[in-house]
Order: sequence, then C-alpha cells, then structure tokens
Amino acid sequence: MNNYDTSFNYTPNNFIDHRKKIRFNPICIDGFFKNPNFIRDWALKLPKEKQIDGHWPGLRTQPLHLIDKNLTITLLLKILSAYFDLRYENVSWQKSNVTFQLIEPYSSNKNNIKNKGWIHQDDCVDLAGLIYLTPNADLDSGTSLFNLKKEYENNFFYFANNPEKQSLYTDLNFNEEVYEKSYEERSKKFDEKINFSNIYNRLIMYDGKEFHRANNLDTGQRERLTLVFFIEGISNDFLPIDRINNFENFDNNIENRIKSIYENTESTDTTPKDTNFSNK
Repeated sequence: MNNYDTSFNYTPNNFIDHRKKIRFNPICIDGFFKNPNFIRDWALKLPKEKQIDGHWPGLRTQPLHLIDKNLTITLLLKILSAYFDLRYENVSWQKSNVTFQLIEPYSSNKNNIKNKGWIHQDDCVDLAGLIYLTPNADLDSGTSLFNLKKEYENNFFYFANNPEKQSLYTDLNFNEEVYEKSYEERSKKFDEKINFSNIYNRLIMYDGKEFHRANNLDTGQRERLTLVFFIEGISNDFLPIDRINNFENFDNNIENRIKSIYENTESTDTTPKDTNFSNK
C-alpha cells in the first residue's frame, strides 16, 4: 500500500548528526476532539490491514487522504494550530500520512515483553504523533520519549532494521528468546525523558528525530486504537523551537536582567559579607 506521493529526492548518504536536528518541541493536548466518540465509531468501521514487512504492529486503515483529502487537510491544520497561530501565519507541508491504527496485545500477560513497543525514530518526517482513542485505557499503555545515552552516540546505527520485531509483527520465524535479547540490548542504550499516559482523546506529538515507543500494547480493553499522523516538509517563517531559542533574544534579555538585579543588589548592600560557609 502506497501511503505517500511518488515524488523523489536524492540525499547523499553522509553521516547525519541526529542529536542536533530537533525542531518541534513535544506537545500534549487533552480533549483534542469535541466529539471523540464520533471519531472512534467511524475509525472502528473502516477496513484495516497489516503492514506486510512488519515495521509496525497491528492494523492500519488506508491513508485518510485517499478517503477524503479535505478531511485530512482540516485534521492537520487543527493539529498544526498547536504550533502555529493560523489566524496570522502561513504554513505548508509537502507530504502527510494520517491513518487509524488498531493493535491487539501480543500476549494475555500485560507485562510480557511482546506487548512493549520498540524504541525508534520516525526519521523521514518533520513531525509525528497520535491521538489516543480507547476509552478507559490502562494509563501504562501510552508513549514515552527517550534520549540516547552519551556512550552510544558515536556508534549507534540509526537506520538499523529490527528483524526480531518484524518476525513478531508478521508471525514469521518468531523466537521469543532471541526477541527478548535483542529488545533488551536496544533498550539499555536509552534513558526515558517523557512519559505520556494513554488518556482518551489526548493528542501527543513530537519531532520525527525524537526516539520514542509505545510503552505497552495492552490497554486493558479490547484494543489500542489511535489516530497516527506523520507530516513531512513543514514550512513556516519561524519553526516553534526557533521561536524559543532565538525570537526577540529572550535569553540575552533574561541574563541581562539577572546581571542588573545582582549588580544593583551589590551596590546597595552595605552589610558585611561573611564568605565563610563552614559550620560554626
């Protein structure tokens, strides 16, 4: 199933420092849809299929732009309005993929390693995210973001496939012992930095360079239903992280104000200063 347009662009296969390309700060929004039950009911009725190569678990619908392009545009504009003030700002994107994903747990034991997602990046896109659409889900079935540990930064193969993961998701040649060893070997290279609970009608999104995983595929209900989206080639005058880092020289002004406060305090304080901080 072809989820994207057929346009083509060549990039030389040089080393890319993935640690320095985060452009979208993570966002979490509760109560995203006005009527989530309406969205959920429609999502459950849509046909779904498994990904042949096993790169992701469960079933997905066809991309929503193949069902209704205007619906997809409206969804994405609402999503992007969390970053951009669309009353005043222009925004565009080159490609997008919006689908519903439904995942049944791979074990009846919630804590079985087969129910844990693999840490990965959605490296080919600018922005990725999902909206949780399972009511009363186990909070542990949410999503976490991770940092790669410093000792692995120079020897981590970013684009490595995970044949063990694919063997589980395709039901082919699965070996639980090999699977567990490979999963643990990858997981030990990361530190968790953000944990989003699975709350009905919650939207989360993050830069495509962020390492992330589904923490558990067992929601305690019948399925883990989400609306997942990937957006590529986002264009705007100022990307969100640029506003924080550079806009109006906020950091320079903050530091100058602190220096001014400190200098004014020193110039007016005539109290003798005791520089001996040892216990008396």
